[in-house]
Amino acid sequence: MKFQALMLALWLLCPVSGIQVIPHAPQHPYLSITYVTNDPEVPETGKMMNFYTYDVGSNTLKKQAAIPYHSQYALGAVDLKRNKVYYTNREINEIGNADHIYEYDIASKQSVCLESENRAYNDIAVVGDKLLVSAIRAGNNPAVFDLNTRQFTYLHEKKGYEESRYACSPPIPLGYNLNTQKFLYVYVEQERLYDKQYRSGENQSTIPYHIALMDINLEHQQTYTFYEEEVQYATQISENQILCQTTDGPHGTGNRKAYLLDMSTQQLTQLDAMPMPKMASVMDCITIDNGKTFYVAGVSTDGTSGVFRYDTAQDLVEPILLDDAQGGHFVNFTMSAY
Repeated sequence: MKFQALMLALWLLCPVSGIQVIPHAPQHPYLSITYVTNDPEVPETGKMMNFYTYDVGSNTLKKQAAIPYHSQYALGAVDLKRNKVYYTNREINEIGNADHIYEYDIASKQSVCLESENRAYNDIAVVGDKLLVSAIRAGNNPAVFDLNTRQFTYLHEKKGYEESRYACSPPIPLGYNLNTQKFLYVYVEQERLYDKQYRSGENQSTIPYHIALMDINLEHQQTYTFYEEEVQYATQISENQILCQTTDGPHGTGNRKAYLLDMSTQQLTQLDAMPMPKMASVMDCITIDNGKTFYVAGVSTDGTSGVFRYDTAQDLVEPILLDDAQGGHFVNFTMSAY
């Protein structure tokens, strides 16, 4: 089924003369983008983390902050409500490699460390008075960090940590959705992921990928498992509709397929073409208008890479912030509101 036709059918099913009713429509949505550039003045790393916001209403990009890059992995999110940036950083004199969550005041340009509990992070999003993160402990563990109490709540500690569960590597972003106030946790079994034959490529079979729909209280809603395909990306279209891309070979090899997954009914509908045909590859994508527009991180068919706005109705891709030949490159993004 064609993606545009399927989306149109979903919109027409909505009440009030076809108008889409969004349960938690954000008032002032914006995209927060982390972008790394070379900077010889930064000690040790010679790199700078740059934090941008892209206003969805006016389609304008604004640089909010530049912070020296000392973490293992540049990661952050701009909070326009508080005029802060929450990002990961490692003290230069700290023994070993461990990234912590820092708060940067955009007005005063001062930073403060908020915690020292984990050793790294793979994802971060601002959700009200909390941060949704993917914390590296024994695997990628979805967690919520309360900005008021500075305390973590972990998915696997709450339920009893399962050593066999591990978010896929490289980790698929949690993709918090402003409208649904939910996120996706994509994981595989750790022993399968780290099997020597699988990692070396000797074993050409795929490993099962699980997509769990979670709320901000880290409660499971539903889970769907791909047994013969591996998930490349997954994003929420609406309350229960998940757009996902898979490959039928290990490590992203084999044939690409795109699906619309209904989590409530567990129904999987294959699309007859990729939903964004002018994208050669997609790392991550977000929609807040039920699939009419996507904000996409990846590589377009013209060879440029970075962050794009994709209008699916017109099949139009517009660059927002591109990687450049001088070493500037996209790291992560998230959708927030104020």
